[in-house]
Amino acid sequence: MDCESLTGIWVDQKNEYFLSDGSGVLFNKDQTRLIQAPYKISGTYSIPQGVVTICADAFSYCKSLTKVIIPGTVTTIGDYAFAGCGITNVEFELGGTADLSIGAFAFQNSAF
Repeated sequence: MDCESLTGIWVDQKNEYFLSDGSGVLFNKDQTRLIQAPYKISGTYSIPQGVVTICADAFSYCKSLTKVIIPGTVTTIGDYAFAGCGITNVEFELGGTADLSIGAFAFQNSAF
């Protein structure tokens, strides 16, 4: 909630450890961990196939985010991952594991 003007996190393509997508969302290099979304992300966001972990606080207080689509590859949603968001719809794609772990307060104070 400290970066309310952040519109994107952009990483040089030569970076060995991180990458970002066209929406300015930050991932580890192999794109298995979604680390942080910019506060100003809005509308619907589809988490890419292959992401396994949505880190703690990754989307917290992204008030303009209204819908998130979570692929079946995700096995962990971290604490407070979507806390305080504007999301009204979460869509889980088929094919996920039965062992999805959802952290404490992952959707606390979200719009739905």
